[in-house]
Amino acid sequence: MEKRFNKGILVLVIIVSTVVGAGLGQAYNRFSNKTHLQKPVVGVTEPEITITAQTPVIFEQEYLKCGHKVVSSFPERENLNGKTVSEIQAVYTSAQSYQVSWNIDSLVIKQSLDDWCSEDRNKLRLKDYQGQVAVFQGADAQSDILLRVTGIATSSLPPEVQQAIREGTMEFKNQDELNDALENLDEYLID
Repeated sequence: MEKRFNKGILVLVIIVSTVVGAGLGQAYNRFSNKTHLQKPVVGVTEPEITITAQTPVIFEQEYLKCGHKVVSSFPERENLNGKTVSEIQAVYTSAQSYQVSWNIDSLVIKQSLDDWCSEDRNKLRLKDYQGQVAVFQGADAQSDILLRVTGIATSSLPPEVQQAIREGTMEFKNQDELNDALENLDEYLID
């Protein structure tokens, strides 16, 4: 019986040791100061867009003096191929008055210029110059340049035409319009 008793005690000691060991292990894991490392979260980022020869590029220039916007082809288009949008933004910066962005499927490059657009800069107007009708070119009557003096005396014109010429309000978009107006004033030529 003693043998049996020793076996029973041995089995009981093994069971109690196992239960106590498992309990101590759980308590240690629960109350220990060691930090548990979490697996890193995988960041999902969209791939950087690379410009190719087929990528549409919209170039928009805004002229601040006249308020016009001109959309045209980008003059340095071939330099964009193979570059990402962020690389292009690093070259064409806001300090240089550029704004580069990606819009759906196109690269958009905007430029703000403190100037007149070419249409306004090339306007032609008739003004008085030392008593003669003269042709001036420029965006406005205050900053234009003298191109040529006609042989028409301002004083020989009808009063309403004289006033428009003195005020610089007879403006023309191109040379053809100007020539048509000058042909109409030819009858007032002084020989």
